[in-house]
Amino acid sequence: MMAGIRVRSIFWVLIPAAAVAGIIAVVLTRYARELDRLIGDGPEGAAAAGLPPILHRVADSLSATDLAGLLARQFVPPDRSDLSSGFKRTGYALLMARKYEKESLLAFFFDRTPFPFPRKTPVPGFEGAARAYFGVPPARMTAGEAVLLFHLARFPDAPAPVTDPERAIELRNRLLRDLMNDGTISAAQYRSESGRPLILSGSHPAVW
Repeated sequence: MMAGIRVRSIFWVLIPAAAVAGIIAVVLTRYARELDRLIGDGPEGAAAAGLPPILHRVADSLSATDLAGLLARQFVPPDRSDLSSGFKRTGYALLMARKYEKESLLAFFFDRTPFPFPRKTPVPGFEGAARAYFGVPPARMTAGEAVLLFHLARFPDAPAPVTDPERAIELRNRLLRDLMNDGTISAAQYRSESGRPLILSGSHPAVW
């Protein structure tokens, strides 16, 4: 008698669990199709060549899971705080982390991350941001400019060079100090880079 009760109890636990698993599978399949449309050629087709070596060194601090989460936030911005958007961000991140290698996700991150620009649509990718903010191709960015862009790509609400240059300089120097402290750059590099003016593109003046 007790064995029969236990079997029925397990049965009634397994049925809802199987139903939930089925729903999750259906939702993830739909998310996968949506991602295929959003990504297009995919991270494998993204170009990360020509970036300063410092960007690749600081990017080593990010895992594939970190990068997938950052990319998911681009597709479903955090300002959409409803429950379904949160589930979609989580689903997108899970699918990208499982499907793509870190190098592919990093290339996509470098190539397509949007950067805010006053009175214009966001500028896509590090190459576009280097030219829009500093008026140079990516390879000619200073270490300070490069790490500032990397931080902005991760934290879009951080002070941007063209909208808040004084605070952007403070942020740049703090990021450079952190890199010196963890051995990524030398003390001499820190002194040189932190002493540079922030030279902005176009009609924007240099800021000290």
